[in-house]
Amino acid sequence: MPHKILALKERPEYAHALKELIEPHGYKVLIAHTVEDAIEILHREPIDMVIAAVHLEVGSIFGLIREIRDDINLKNIPIVCLNINPGRCAVYFNDSLEVASRVLGADRFITMQDYDALELWKQIDGMLPVPKK
Repeated sequence: MPHKILALKERPEYAHALKELIEPHGYKVLIAHTVEDAIEILHREPIDMVIAAVHLEVGSIFGLIREIRDDINLKNIPIVCLNINPGRCAVYFNDSLEVASRVLGADRFITMQDYDALELWKQIDGMLPVPKK
């Protein structure tokens, strides 16, 4: 059974892009569109990594990070916060978002002006467990 990566992305096209990027490398990607869905999946499935969008319309990335780090069964799951194409105002808050995410326990904070699959893969590849055969 392959390692499972939970992707929290509200927009289906971005979730699908993550799935297309990661699954060919031997991983299974589970998609959550809300923090609530992500928490439900985390308690139901063994997850090896969480990749979550920073800007969410419903819920908070900070709440998700706290939920994971405060749960004895989840606290060791690596968390990657993903900030792709931040809006004009959000770009000014990027440093604060990164600091807050790291303080709460995120393992990596990735910002990209435009989605670049190859660059994203380079940044997360070393964090993923070796695929199961």
